[in-house]
Amino acid sequence: MAEKKVKVTFDPDAGSDWSFKPMQVNMNKKGKIRFVRAAASGDWTFVSFNPLPPTWSQSLEQEETELVVTDSLIPPTGTFRYTITVFFEGAYYTSPKKFINMDGPPIIMNEV
Repeated sequence: MAEKKVKVTFDPDAGSDWSFKPMQVNMNKKGKIRFVRAAASGDWTFVSFNPLPPTWSQSLEQEETELVVTDSLIPPTGTFRYTITVFFEGAYYTSPKKFINMDGPPIIMNEV
């Protein structure tokens, strides 16, 4: 099972500023995506990947500084847009559904 990595930056002091590197993850067949908190991104923790497709699972690792999303079945082809929810200083924050200069949130491209 191939594993991809996405570095996530979240800064609540900058108007809930988010970044995902890379913004697009290309998958073929089943796989795993590991979302990691970028080094200088603060003390927040991951909560969830939204929406979680029915054949996918998610788990929190490394004291909730990593979120692993796994698809154990061959996914359908298509584009999956997602958001990430994090917890910081007693509050939950969800990445925006629209980014400036983009058509939508980060995406996962499944190509069989």
